[in-house]
Amino acid sequence: MSFELEYIVLASVAYLAVLFLCAWATDRGIIPRRVVHHPATYVLSLGIYASSWAYYGSIGVAHDDGY
Repeated sequence: MSFELEYIVLASVAYLAVLFLCAWATDRGIIPRRVVHHPATYVLSLGIYASSWAYYGSIGVAHDDGY
């Protein structure tokens, strides 16, 4: 199974756009306060943060030690 670079870049840009759109909507007050301050929101944001560091960490290891 191979992935084309264009599709990977497009998926990455779309993912970041969704994250920034959520941040913008929260900053503007479009998303209700009860959703923003819900504990599940914090759990999901922590999951995104941890998974992104795990991904970039594995890329760094692969770069240093080889695939």
